[in-house]
Amino acid sequence: MISEIILGEFRKIGVKVISADGGIDLTLGNDDPSGKLIRQILGAVAEWEKCALVQKLRASRLRIRRAGGTCEGEKPYGHTPEEMKVVEDILEHRKSGKSYVAIANDLNAGGIKSRSGKQWHPTQFQRVIQRAA
Repeated sequence: MISEIILGEFRKIGVKVISADGGIDLTLGNDDPSGKLIRQILGAVAEWEKCALVQKLRASRLRIRRAGGTCEGEKPYGHTPEEMKVVEDILEHRKSGKSYVAIANDLNAGGIKSRSGKQWHPTQFQRVIQRAA
């Protein structure tokens, strides 16, 4: 029902919605009852498929946790006390006006490696700084 309302609103403002699988313009507004039925059935199937997938993932995570494993994914840089010191250094360098390239050069020259053990790359600092803020 919601998708039909959204399509109606798109029709009013002149936005075209094209289906990815068939290239059909869904906003033609020809009020074809068969087309509307098929859209609604496909929407219901997609919703069911999403719910089934969520249940499978939830059951898998629960099974892994019960077996003593973890399944949360990798923690962001700065999670350990050693990494937090590096993050503080990065923030201090940034506050002093250094560029990302200059910070990377300083850390690499000081022998401070990234979590992967590789040298620092300037784009890594953007993510570290954004998370720290």
